[in-house]
This record gives sequence, structure tokens and C-alpha cells, in this order.
Amino acid sequence: MGIKRIVGIDFGTSSTYIKVKHYEGDEPVNKDRINAQYVDFNGNAWVPSIIQSLGDDFWFGYEAQTKKADNAVIFRNFKMILEHDDEETRKYARYLTELFFAYLFRIYQDQFMYSNDKYDEVETILSYPVKWKKETIQFLAHTAKNAGFQNVKTMDEPTAALSAILVQNTAGILKAAYKPFYIMMVDMGAGTTDLAILKCSVEKYSDGSSFDSSQVVSTWPRGNDELCFGGREVDEKLFAYLQNYLSSMPKVTKNMAHNLLIQQMDNIKIWKENTVSSSLNKDVEVSACQFLTPVVPLITEDPVPFPRFGRKQFEKEFSSYLESFVDLINGCTDDGKKNINKFMGMEDIEFVILTGGHSQWYFVRDILDGTIRTVGNKAIPPMIDDKNRIISLPRPQETVSLGLVLSPMKLELWGEKEPVIEFEDVYDDHSFAEFDRMIFRVDKKGQDMPLHLKWIEIKNHERPDSLVCIINKKYNLKLESCYYGCFCRQFMIVDSWFGGKSRLFRINLDVPYPNPELIYETDRYISNVSEYRGVLNFFESDLDSDKKYLMQMSLDGKKKKFLFEMSNIERSLGEKINTTIRYTDERNIYILSSCYRDGRTRDHIIQLRYDRKSEIFTIIDEVKHESCINRRYDNFYLQGNNIYYSNAADGIYKINYETMEKKCLLKGKFQLWGVNEKDIIFSDDVLESYANLYRMDLDGFSKKLIVNKIIDRSSVAGDWVFFRSNVGVGGIKGALIERYLVSSTGKPHCVKTDGSCLFKLL
Repeated sequence: MGIKRIVGIDFGTSSTYIKVKHYEGDEPVNKDRINAQYVDFNGNAWVPSIIQSLGDDFWFGYEAQTKKADNAVIFRNFKMILEHDDEETRKYARYLTELFFAYLFRIYQDQFMYSNDKYDEVETILSYPVKWKKETIQFLAHTAKNAGFQNVKTMDEPTAALSAILVQNTAGILKAAYKPFYIMMVDMGAGTTDLAILKCSVEKYSDGSSFDSSQVVSTWPRGNDELCFGGREVDEKLFAYLQNYLSSMPKVTKNMAHNLLIQQMDNIKIWKENTVSSSLNKDVEVSACQFLTPVVPLITEDPVPFPRFGRKQFEKEFSSYLESFVDLINGCTDDGKKNINKFMGMEDIEFVILTGGHSQWYFVRDILDGTIRTVGNKAIPPMIDDKNRIISLPRPQETVSLGLVLSPMKLELWGEKEPVIEFEDVYDDHSFAEFDRMIFRVDKKGQDMPLHLKWIEIKNHERPDSLVCIINKKYNLKLESCYYGCFCRQFMIVDSWFGGKSRLFRINLDVPYPNPELIYETDRYISNVSEYRGVLNFFESDLDSDKKYLMQMSLDGKKKKFLFEMSNIERSLGEKINTTIRYTDERNIYILSSCYRDGRTRDHIIQLRYDRKSEIFTIIDEVKHESCINRRYDNFYLQGNNIYYSNAADGIYKINYETMEKKCLLKGKFQLWGVNEKDIIFSDDVLESYANLYRMDLDGFSKKLIVNKIIDRSSVAGDWVFFRSNVGVGGIKGALIERYLVSSTGKPHCVKTDGSCLFKLL
């Protein structure tokens, strides 16, 4: 089987990218499924789509940005007029495009034609806007071929972008991969914003690989009926803002300011991308225009301070511009309703994929997810209810070019991957719950009674069928106890410490009497094992120092990586803390930290980003309770974008960890026991005991009593609540009396969250 070199060309209005990748069959030669080589333009992975002419001489890219002489002509945005209505204009745009592609091939050839990369054949894939006419696409292909590129094929931009997303970011896509689904592609470039709706499906093969099928079923805007919403419009509005600033100074006329700024268009674009967009994304005011700072003293003796602006002022100045983005989205969905059978609009869009450099602005996501509720005088309802359904690569401007060279790759959405890069869907029809050293298998649909896996006794080292005895017999150890770590797919993970070593064991819960597998062993102390879709997270601690490391490992123990040193968190918070991993998801690890100071315990909930390990976000920082009262106030529950927790004296709270908006759902002394997709389960906190089990919805409404008992302990798994109660059921008052007369050892019970199906487990 020969080696094929794939060359991907994304010819853009403002910038052009060329990527290169080598394949043997449908797999990359270097086994790297994520990255690609690029053609280098002056040390960059892209080149400005600019041509400058002076007589018979031409310059391209970076060399064309600055005029060589006053009578030189600079051509920009000629891609946008390849389908112009005027034939002469269209012909000249084609002429410029042919010159530019000849330049692209010269640079590519100089770098790659004589490189040490081995290949047997070359294939070039060229992207094009999905709304282009067939003759324009054919022209572009012929132009690339005539320039020297070999075996030229074409691919529409939405399909190319989807290829990159499927290979590089499958975590969210997998959730919808078992049925056909719709994706809205939003390509935001310098010239225009183009939208497309794709109908997608992913077929799983028996070898664990898959094949994706996608079809563009709607595009917007149609033809030349375009809403102007590109990076150029922002450049023009910033130009006007700077012009007003300069002309507000003594002896500086609007005409003088215009002539000065017209020579600075490239600097305005750089300021827009590096300062304005970056600052507003961080919600920081734009306080200066760097390239004007040295110029202002030269044009006036009485400079005016730069008129700084933040998001609020930006949204006011750009209100009509932002309204056009809303009109684009609504226009696309309305058109889809007319042309796609049974399509209901945004509610049927599974994911929105953002591509193009202009998509990096903060307002794009904020308008889509409802963070921005009004633009000008127009109310904007949320379009996407889950921020995780808005997907983009770290450098969205490279999405299309990367997708071109990743498109031949055989997808392996269900294969074993490095931790964090991809996750697997788990628990198709069931989940597991641990309660008082017992393991229960719970039907996800909530139709069947939880099944108690009676063979599990984790800590008992005397019974021959206990987990400890099974492990000791197989591995010739003398463990006295194991500790439940977490559930992961059909497995339970337990950890143990014996003989100066920590060990992690994997136990298959689908087998009645399991054969434990030792998946990891270390001289460090392991604690706090958690999981998310086939990936384990845990702490490793040095025995001779205070250092604690946050680690990540695949479920089979073969792949492990260091994520974070926890002493960094201590330095950030300025105090010694105890840490517990509580939740993990596609992007974050949520850690509970506690420290004792001044007779009180201070709790933090900390969010660590996988992709930005140096950043620590403290979500909640509260003094929760008096340290002398032994209460379970160290708990919090993650559901969607919200954290639910109970405060010792005040009540039950919900906080959105994206917006930091905090809401008290129920005032009073309550103990929160768990949260599922629709219910919050909690108890009254009375006289150092817990009484009654209640449910309410995720917004704090529809409170309902589901069990009238003393509650010793409770946990939630899906639609089921596991709890221990006293024998007495004669009302809260009577039960409280019995609490002090009868042994506190309770009977394990189970109940549906709606209060039905109450029964004893044993």
C-alpha cells in the first residue's frame, strides 16, 4: 500500500491556509490523528489573501500589505467577487485568483516538493463555500491544477469543518451518534458569515470503528442576498470609532483623521484581533490603541485620553451589527423549516459548530446560549440550552483547512484513546449505586427494582466470598480492606494500601463472582478515585512530603498522565486545605476543598480546566458550619451547568458555574442528598437528625414529601433513592422519640423519587 500526501487548501477572503498530511491507507503515517503540517508563510501557518501590483510587478501575502509606491494598487477580498454580477469584474477577480494560486504553489513547492517526506502520490483537496455555483467551483479546481497542484478535488467548507470536529472533538458528538441528527455550521470569516444545516449520522462497525455520513440540507444566506456580517464590518466600525476619537482633538479634522487611519488598516485589524476581541472576551475594558499612542503627540499639542470601552459600550455601539447576527440565525432556521421535512428549528439542532476567525468574539456564544438577552431594543431568547452543544476548535480559523487533510481518516470514535481527548458513552440501560457497602444495579428507565449484588462485601476480610479475600487469593496479598473508588461502565474500581504500595483493582459487575484485575500499582498513596466515561482521575501523594498530584488514567491502566500539582491550589487560596475530587466531565474537574480556621470550616468548590491547567476557578467560597457539629455539609451535586448544595443554616442553593449566578431555592435547615436530571432530593435537619425525604424540581418548585421517616443516610441513583431509616413510621414526632429509645442501626429502604414503590431492600 502506497503513501499518499494530502494537501488541503482553504482559500479565504482574508487569509489562506495550506495543510499537509501523509497517509498509508486511511491511517496517518506518523499515527498522529490530531495534527498536520502546514505551509509556512513568513513564520506563520497562514498568509493574507492580498496582491499588490506596480506596473508589471506583483507582490503577494505579507509582502503585499505595505504599499511599494504611491501609485501601487493593493487588491483585497477578490474571492468575494468571483461570482459578481458584472462580467468584467468577475473576470478580473479570476485573473487575480490565478496569480495568487501560482504564488501559493511556488511557496508549497519550495518547502515540500523536495522535503524528506516519503510519498507515492499527491492529492489536493480544495474547499469552497457551499453556496457557490458549480462553474465557480470548477474554475477554482482548474486554477489550482494549472498552478501545479496535483489530483485536485473539492469539498464544501461545512463538510470539511465537520471532518475536523469529528476527529478532534468527539465528546459531545458521541451523545447523538446513535441516531441521525442536525448540526448548524456557522462559518464566520472576514467577508461574510455563512450558515449551513447538515444532517448527520454515525455508523458503528463491528471492529469498533465508524463511518460518518453528512449531507448539507440547507444553506443561508441564499445567493447574493447576503447580510453583511463579517470581520470587515467590525474593522469599518472600529475605524469610525478611532476617527471620532482623533477628530475630537484640537486642530485634527475628520479628513486628517481619515487619511491617517486609511494607512493603518492592517494595524486596525491587528488591534481588533489582539486587543479588542481578546480584552472583551475576558470581560476587560479596552483602554488603549497601541499603534496610535506614539502618533497622537505628533498631530496635536493637546491630546485627548483614549475613550475606553467595555462589553456594555461595545454592544451599544454595535447593536445594529449584532442584530444582523441574530437575523442570520433566525433566517437559517426559518429557511430550514420550509425546506427540511419535519424540521422544527433550533430545538432540532443538536450542535452548533463555529468556524472562522470571526467566531472567536465573545458575543457569538453569548447570543447563542442566552447570556446576552437584549441587543439594541430587541429581546433575544436563548437559542441553545446547553453551552456544551456549541463546539469550536482552539483555532477556529484553521478548522476547514485541518478538516480537508483529516477527511480521509478512518474514524475511531469508540476506540481506546488518550485520556481527556475522547470519552465513551456508558451505561446504555443501567447505572450502579453504592450504599452502606452494598452495590445496587439500577435500571435507568426506572422500571425495575434495583438489583442488590449480594456478593460484594468490600471491607470484610473474614468471609471467603468477600472482595478482599478474592483479591488476596489471586495476588497472594494480605490486604485487610479495600475501599470503593468509583463505578466506570460495567466496572467498579477499588483501591487498597498494603506493604508500602497503593493498588487499583477493576471488578466487572456483570460477572456474579468476579476475577479482579490489578490495573495500577505505585509507591505513592492513591486516594479519591473518580471517573468520567472511561477515564479515571485520582490523587497520588508522596509519603515523605506534602506534595499531592492530580493524575489521570485510562480504565485499563495503560495510559496515565499528570494533570496538576495540588500545592498550586494551596498557594492560590493562601491556606492549607484538604481536597476531594467530586465530579469530572468533558472539560473540568470539580474539587471540594476544606480548611479549618478560627473555629470554623471554610469550604471551596474549585473548577480545574483540562485544557488550561494553570487556571483555577473558585466557584464557591463560604464558611459553611461550626466545626464542632458533625454534619454532612461537605457535599455538592453537579447537574448540567449548575451546582446544587446545602448551607448549614440558610437553605438549598443553585449556582451556575458559567455565569456565577447564585439562587436560593429553599430557605431553612435542610440536608441535600442528591440531584438527578429532574429532581432534587433533600431532608429536614432537626435535633442532630434528618427527618422526611422530599423532592422538588431543579428550579426549586413542586416540593413534595415522598417518605415520612427518620433518615439516617440517603443517596440518589437515577429515579431511585436509597436510604436507611428507623423501624418506626408513626410520624416525625414519634420517630424522633424512637430515635433515642431504639438502636440507630437502620433498615435499608428504596423509593422512587416520586414517592412510589417504597420497599425494604433486605
